[in-house]
Amino acid sequence: MTLSIAAQIAREYYDVKNYDMALRFFERISKTYRKEAWSNVLADILTISLKCALELNRVELVTEYSLELMSSSTTIRIVLSV
Repeated sequence: MTLSIAAQIAREYYDVKNYDMALRFFERISKTYRKEAWSNVLADILTISLKCALELNRVELVTEYSLELMSSSTTIRIVLSV
């Protein structure tokens, strides 16, 4: 439940274009989803994290999230509308 609320807060930050705060929330949330192997939820979080990283010009994170999304452990769902 806590992660769900944190994800909603992160999405609100994303919606108001506060990409740095959104990314901070998503990074914390994604650790648990990785550990618990919630690949579908993690794919959603990583997709939005990737969009934040793109907006912030964080090339290292764009690369990291892209590779993780393309890995076999997550559902491949890259939807970029930049």
